[in-house]
Amino acid sequence: MSTTNPTATTYNQVNPSHYPKTIFEPINIIEYYGLNFNLGNALAYILRWGKKSSKEDTTDLEKAIWYLKREISNTKSPFSYEELLAHHYKISCKPDLAFYPYTDEEELGV
Repeated sequence: MSTTNPTATTYNQVNPSHYPKTIFEPINIIEYYGLNFNLGNALAYILRWGKKSSKEDTTDLEKAIWYLKREISNTKSPFSYEELLAHHYKISCKPDLAFYPYTDEEELGV
């Protein structure tokens, strides 16, 4: 019988080496300012740029820009996040009628 907890994480998994151990850890800043997912990810990628790889590698900055553009797009949308999510789900996750007990698409609302 093993006494190892498979869900336990170590400090290194939660705080990888490319995040320097400072009082300004990304999660602390994100939580302090109440940033949403997109802004939090953008900040995390900006703060780790040049730490995981060389400063010539702009991958982290490009990821940050992607999240910022997504946030700008969501902010400019006349629809709420919930409306966008519901619309996306409706058009991309239609039930497979071959495996659904109903045969009438109108009855399913698809």
